[in-house]
Amino acid sequence: MKAFIGILGLSGVLAGAEVLSIAHPEEDFDVRRTVVWTPTFQAGWDAMNEGLGGPPKESGSELGKRLDTFRWEPEKVMPQGRWKVWSGEATRDFFLKVNGEAADFLGEDRGPFREVEGARPGAVAFYSLLDAQVAFVKPFYRSRKVPLEFKSMAGTEDRVSFFGVVGEDSGDYRDEVRVLAWRRKAGFHAVELRCRQEEFGSVVLYQPPGRQGFAAACRWLRVWRKGWHAAVGENAGLHSDPALHSGDRLQVPYLKLSAQGDFKEALQGGRFYGRPGDPYVVNAARQRVEFALHERGAEVRAAAEGGMDPFGAAPRTVPRDLVYDRPFFVFLWRDGAEWPYFGAWVGDSAAMVEFED
Repeated sequence: MKAFIGILGLSGVLAGAEVLSIAHPEEDFDVRRTVVWTPTFQAGWDAMNEGLGGPPKESGSELGKRLDTFRWEPEKVMPQGRWKVWSGEATRDFFLKVNGEAADFLGEDRGPFREVEGARPGAVAFYSLLDAQVAFVKPFYRSRKVPLEFKSMAGTEDRVSFFGVVGEDSGDYRDEVRVLAWRRKAGFHAVELRCRQEEFGSVVLYQPPGRQGFAAACRWLRVWRKGWHAAVGENAGLHSDPALHSGDRLQVPYLKLSAQGDFKEALQGGRFYGRPGDPYVVNAARQRVEFALHERGAEVRAAAEGGMDPFGAAPRTVPRDLVYDRPFFVFLWRDGAEWPYFGAWVGDSAAMVEFED
């Protein structure tokens, strides 16, 4: 992914509040905003801990404790060959080496990182990187004449550009779209849009029935994704059909976002590893994320760095509306993984593209 995603033929995002970032899926956030989470920062944090012999025996911050005890399998979660982590002594030479290798990894002239400088001898740093593009098995259709009226958590409405498929054409996407859940009366639904590169996973969309955090949303989706295979071949054309069928309506807003997060203040407090240098104190904890979702697929790039100083045609159908016209989650998620490698809560239209007549 060169200069960040340009969606051909579409104008810029709507003017609105900045996109927020969180470092852990159990963190609380303002549901009226658009918020990003990716375990890219977690991957670097884990590498830094490993370099010090494992998680600390004591951490002075609640966020630090959550990061230290997060259980996941990076090799299963992150997209194969499209992520990388470095950890070592926080020196100028180490930073230049890392940034050079990151530039080569991205195929670009410059690396994406900002230097983490240690204030004392023995300071440690990490740098982590995610860069992936996924293409839908079959591109969807862009709506050129009709906007989607997106209703935010704050009650505002915006006319935004969207893609999807409706009517008889929906049946042509039976193999490309998995309906994970659809509960009209309860007001929630979830779909999985299959991508060509199986090692990169799929795009998962979920409109919850009410307020949920990332961790809760992931728990629900894990159950539905695992149960989808058991439902294959049953209830064809009914409301419980696990595939998209003729008569269904799928509408998804275009997204294009850039988010920056600084977690340093939330990670203050001594970290005791039971080794010379205790207590270690976090002196940098940053993350930058770019993401786009369009009719052809999705693209994501995340760069994180941090460091610490020591001592311191089907049967008769029941049409379903799978329309993402109010706040929803979007994930990039590999098959068989317990966690996604990218997630966003779209609580407002800050990442959406204005519809132009």
